[in-house]
Amino acid sequence: MDQFKTLVTKYPNSVETESSIDYIRNIFIEKQQPAAYISFMQSNNKPVTVIEADSLTFRSAMIRYDAKDLAAAQSGFTEYILKYAEGKYMIEANYFLAEINLSQKDPAAALAFYNKVANNAPNKYAERSALQSARIYYFDLKNYSEASRYFTILKTIAVQQENKLEAMRGLLRCDFKNQAWKEAVPNATELLEQKGIASDDRLMAAFVIAKNEQLNNRTEQALAAYKALLVQDKSEITAEAQYRVAELNFQLGKLPEAEKTGFELIKKYGSYEYWVTKGYLLMGDIYFKQNDLFNAEATFKSVADNASQPELKREAGEKLSQVIAEKEKINKAQ
Repeated sequence: MDQFKTLVTKYPNSVETESSIDYIRNIFIEKQQPAAYISFMQSNNKPVTVIEADSLTFRSAMIRYDAKDLAAAQSGFTEYILKYAEGKYMIEANYFLAEINLSQKDPAAALAFYNKVANNAPNKYAERSALQSARIYYFDLKNYSEASRYFTILKTIAVQQENKLEAMRGLLRCDFKNQAWKEAVPNATELLEQKGIASDDRLMAAFVIAKNEQLNNRTEQALAAYKALLVQDKSEITAEAQYRVAELNFQLGKLPEAEKTGFELIKKYGSYEYWVTKGYLLMGDIYFKQNDLFNAEATFKSVADNASQPELKREAGEKLSQVIAEKEKINKAQ
């Protein structure tokens, strides 16, 4: 290096100097000193173009990455992004920084770099970047709205079928978490058409469709859709489906069917406390509707005294007050 520097400094216009430029460049790049090379050339009246500087800075970091010198590569890619935010290799630099951070078990740090790549789709690294962004938001950060955004990108650009399927499954779960039932229906319907999907995917997708039918006041269709879920293994979803069947029968004025389904919920789904408690509240409503004030009062009082969920405890108390008021009204009339 010293000999080459002397050559360039003393004999800037010689043939030998021109022939030595490639050697000088390679030495600086191997030492990961692109800025020093650029400065050296400029100081000897041999300016480096922006395009070449961009390329050299990235190449210097990439050499370290290929050599698995991740600390030096990370420093190099970071320098590249700071100097050439919209450079030719912006996508690659962000992607490799994301991969380095992920390999260091720091998904939160990797996220911004994956996002940058995914948001600039289509590109060579967008599919994996969108997948990783979605996973980090979903599993690590529990941010289901952002996870939904990147699962949507992934679904749009995925070439690999397994990634497209994961995007659909992830999007379904995000919509489920966000209770975005209407938005979830098209994806859920498409997922049900896929071959070989898991039983939990099929259950969740069918539940979304049933839920949307109920929210759109298509009661009979919702009732049929919920009933179709009850043949599945017991789960939080089937517990709610059982409750919804009872609830819809109650709304339709089919009190015997509602009561029967409510009892089945309480009997079969004892480990799902929330829905069992909701079932007891519905049973109280049925008794109240049937003018069975004794059982209505006893049911609501039991829930008000024993429920662990504050909102259900409060609801039971309000319903209990209504029953007591009705009893007092009847007593006064007599």
